[in-house]
Amino acid sequence: MEKYYRAIDNDSFETFLKKQKKDVEWDCDLAIMQAGLTLASLGVQEGWETLEGIGIKAKDLKQAQQKIRGRIMNRELKKKDNPKETEPTDFFVMLARVRKEGYHIDSEILLPEWIGTLKDIKQSNERNNSKI
Repeated sequence: MEKYYRAIDNDSFETFLKKQKKDVEWDCDLAIMQAGLTLASLGVQEGWETLEGIGIKAKDLKQAQQKIRGRIMNRELKKKDNPKETEPTDFFVMLARVRKEGYHIDSEILLPEWIGTLKDIKQSNERNNSKI
C-alpha cells in the first residue's frame, strides 16, 4: 500500500498515515479506559487515577461507564460524518474513470503498469492545467 500511494500521490499516503495514527491512538485510549474501569470496579485506586489521567472524572462506576460510552459514541458519529475517509477507492471505479478519459486498459493490469498509467494521466493533467 505504501509503495502504491508513494508512487501515485505522496500526499494521499501522508493522509492515510495520519488516519492510521489516529486509529491506533484511539485503540490505546479505549484500552486504557477499559483497564481503568476494570481496576476501579475491583476497588483499586489506580483505576480511578488512570481514568482521571485520560480525562474521565466520575463519582462512581456508573458515571464512568456513561462517559466512556459517550466517547465511543462520539468516535462512531465522527466516522459516520466522514464516510469517504473510511472507504478506500475501489479499483474498478478508478478503472472506469481512467477508461472514461480515453485510455484503453485491461482489467488484469499489473500494479506497476497501473501506477505508471496513473502517473502518466496525472502528469498530462498537470501539463494541460499549466497551459491554461
